[in-house]
Amino acid sequence: PDRVCLFEPREGWLFTGDAFVGGRDRGLRVSADVHAIIGSLRVLAELDARLLFPGSGTVYHEPREAILQKVAYLEELGERVRSLDASGAGVREIRRQLLGAETWIAYATQGDFNGENLVRSYLRGPSAL
Repeated sequence: PDRVCLFEPREGWLFTGDAFVGGRDRGLRVSADVHAIIGSLRVLAELDARLLFPGSGTVYHEPREAILQKVAYLEELGERVRSLDASGAGVREIRRQLLGAETWIAYATQGDFNGENLVRSYLRGPSAL
Protein backbone atom coordinates (compact mmCIF):
# COMPACT_ATOMS: atom_id res chain seq x y z
CA PRO A 1 0.00 0.00 0.00
CA ASP A 2 2.94 2.43 0.31
CA ARG A 3 4.46 1.88 -3.13
CA VAL A 4 3.48 3.34 -6.49
CA CYS A 5 4.57 1.74 -9.73
CA LEU A 6 4.10 3.23 -13.16
CA PHE A 7 3.79 1.18 -16.32
CA GLU A 8 3.96 2.63 -19.82
CA PRO A 9 2.57 -0.24 -21.93
CA ARG A 10 3.39 1.17 -25.37
CA GLU A 11 7.11 1.32 -24.57
CA GLY A 12 7.08 -1.49 -22.00
CA TRP A 13 8.60 0.73 -19.31
CA LEU A 14 7.98 -0.27 -15.71
CA PHE A 15 9.01 2.14 -12.97
CA THR A 16 8.93 0.33 -9.63
CA GLY A 17 10.88 2.47 -7.20
CA ASP A 18 11.54 0.27 -4.18
CA ALA A 19 8.67 -2.14 -4.92
CA PHE A 20 11.25 -4.24 -6.76
CA VAL A 21 14.84 -4.24 -5.62
CA GLY A 22 17.10 -6.89 -7.06
CA GLY A 23 19.08 -9.26 -4.93
CA ARG A 24 18.16 -11.17 -1.81
CA ASP A 25 16.33 -9.23 0.86
CA ARG A 26 17.85 -9.47 4.32
CA GLY A 27 15.58 -6.98 6.03
CA LEU A 28 12.20 -5.30 6.03
CA ARG A 29 10.58 -2.24 7.56
CA VAL A 30 8.72 -2.94 10.77
CA SER A 31 5.36 -2.04 9.17
CA ALA A 32 5.88 -3.96 5.91
CA ASP A 33 4.05 -7.14 4.88
CA VAL A 34 6.24 -9.61 2.98
CA HIS A 35 3.13 -11.46 1.79
CA ALA A 36 1.75 -8.29 0.18
CA ILE A 37 5.16 -7.66 -1.38
CA ILE A 38 5.12 -11.14 -2.94
CA GLY A 39 1.61 -10.52 -4.27
CA SER A 40 2.65 -7.19 -5.77
CA LEU A 41 5.68 -8.75 -7.42
CA ARG A 42 3.46 -11.40 -9.00
CA VAL A 43 1.29 -8.64 -10.47
CA LEU A 44 4.36 -6.84 -11.81
CA ALA A 45 5.64 -10.06 -13.39
CA GLU A 46 2.44 -10.34 -15.44
CA LEU A 47 2.98 -6.98 -17.13
CA ASP A 48 4.55 -6.95 -20.57
CA ALA A 49 7.52 -4.94 -19.34
CA ARG A 50 10.61 -4.70 -21.50
CA LEU A 51 12.56 -2.33 -19.23
CA LEU A 52 12.30 -2.11 -15.45
CA PHE A 53 13.54 0.98 -13.64
CA PRO A 54 13.83 0.25 -9.88
CA GLY A 55 14.84 2.67 -7.16
CA SER A 56 18.30 1.09 -7.03
CA GLY A 57 19.21 2.53 -10.41
CA THR A 58 20.00 -0.80 -12.06
CA VAL A 59 17.92 -1.07 -15.24
CA TYR A 60 16.61 -4.56 -16.03
CA HIS A 61 16.02 -5.60 -19.64
CA GLU A 62 13.15 -8.09 -20.06
CA PRO A 63 12.60 -8.10 -16.27
CA ARG A 64 9.97 -10.82 -15.87
CA GLU A 65 12.51 -13.52 -14.98
CA ALA A 66 14.25 -11.30 -12.40
CA ILE A 67 10.91 -10.55 -10.75
CA LEU A 68 9.92 -14.22 -10.70
CA GLN A 69 13.32 -15.15 -9.23
CA LYS A 70 12.69 -12.63 -6.45
CA VAL A 71 9.26 -14.17 -5.78
CA ALA A 72 10.79 -17.66 -5.66
CA TYR A 73 13.50 -16.49 -3.25
CA LEU A 74 10.98 -14.82 -0.94
CA GLU A 75 8.65 -17.83 -0.98
CA GLU A 76 11.49 -20.26 -0.26
CA LEU A 77 12.77 -18.03 2.54
CA GLY A 78 9.27 -17.98 4.03
CA GLU A 79 9.14 -21.78 4.03
CA ARG A 80 12.48 -21.92 5.82
CA VAL A 81 11.36 -19.31 8.38
CA ARG A 82 8.17 -21.25 9.15
CA SER A 83 10.11 -24.53 9.40
CA LEU A 84 12.57 -23.10 11.91
CA ASP A 85 9.73 -21.50 13.85
CA ALA A 86 7.94 -24.85 14.02
CA SER A 87 11.11 -26.43 15.39
CA GLY A 88 11.11 -23.93 18.25
CA ALA A 89 13.70 -21.42 17.06
CA GLY A 90 13.11 -17.80 18.09
CA VAL A 91 13.01 -14.80 15.77
CA ARG A 92 16.62 -13.76 16.47
CA GLU A 93 17.91 -17.31 15.90
CA ILE A 94 15.92 -17.65 12.65
CA ARG A 95 17.33 -14.34 11.43
CA ARG A 96 20.86 -15.41 12.33
CA GLN A 97 20.57 -18.80 10.61
CA LEU A 98 18.89 -17.60 7.43
CA LEU A 99 20.02 -14.01 6.99
CA GLY A 100 23.28 -13.76 8.90
CA ALA A 101 24.35 -10.68 10.81
CA GLU A 102 22.25 -7.55 10.66
CA THR A 103 23.18 -5.17 7.86
CA TRP A 104 24.36 -1.60 8.38
CA ILE A 105 20.91 -0.29 7.45
CA ALA A 106 19.41 -1.90 10.56
CA TYR A 107 21.59 0.38 12.65
CA ALA A 108 21.14 3.42 10.42
CA THR A 109 17.33 3.12 10.72
CA GLN A 110 17.47 2.38 14.45
CA GLY A 111 15.92 -1.02 13.83
CA ASP A 112 13.03 0.09 11.61
CA PHE A 113 14.52 -1.90 8.72
CA ASN A 114 16.09 -5.18 9.82
CA GLY A 115 16.18 -8.94 9.43
CA GLU A 116 14.07 -9.69 12.48
CA ASN A 117 11.24 -7.60 11.00
CA LEU A 118 11.42 -9.75 7.87
CA VAL A 119 11.17 -12.93 9.95
CA ARG A 120 8.25 -11.52 11.99
CA SER A 121 6.41 -10.57 8.81
CA TYR A 122 6.52 -14.16 7.56
CA LEU A 123 5.30 -15.43 10.93
CA ARG A 124 2.43 -12.88 11.13
CA GLY A 125 0.96 -14.16 7.89
CA PRO A 126 -0.80 -12.02 5.30
CA SER A 127 -2.58 -8.93 6.56
CA ALA A 128 -6.12 -8.08 5.53
CA LEU A 129 -6.00 -5.19 3.07
